[in-house]
Amino acid sequence: MVNITCAAKAAVSAYGALIAIGGNYSVPLPKLAVDVSSFFLPNYTSFSLGKINALQNKSSIAQNFVAQYTEMRDQGPGTVIKVEKSRVEAVSDQSALCWLTYRIQPQNTDKAPWSWTNVYGFRLVKGGLENGQAGGWEFAIGDREHEQYEKRYPEAS
Repeated sequence: MVNITCAAKAAVSAYGALIAIGGNYSVPLPKLAVDVSSFFLPNYTSFSLGKINALQNKSSIAQNFVAQYTEMRDQGPGTVIKVEKSRVEAVSDQSALCWLTYRIQPQNTDKAPWSWTNVYGFRLVKGGLENGQAGGWEFAIGDREHEQYEKRYPEAS
């Protein structure tokens, strides 16, 4: 039987490594988006500031990722982002809550770096995922991410 805490921590670590690759502008966003989308389960749902966004499949998640990172690179702080710390708490033997604290280093701006924490719901998947992980993200709560971004880039809101 898979240990839920170990599986969630492994996913957090691998996902964080992919997010860090987003700071390398020579890596094509569509390829990175496909890799990132491999962590999200079908019907993944994000909650942020009262808005609900249900994404049906990996393709829609990848498209959303490319759109978000393109905007951040073209009109925002850039995409030099790292997961600087995390915390995992088991909810059951099949699911865990994962707090990921991100830090962004803005590019081509005088804005200072900032951090925020998102909460992800991790769920084990029988047989695991194609990316080698035992499970993936079922949902996320991104209030802090959007609050911090809108505070610094109100025109993007």
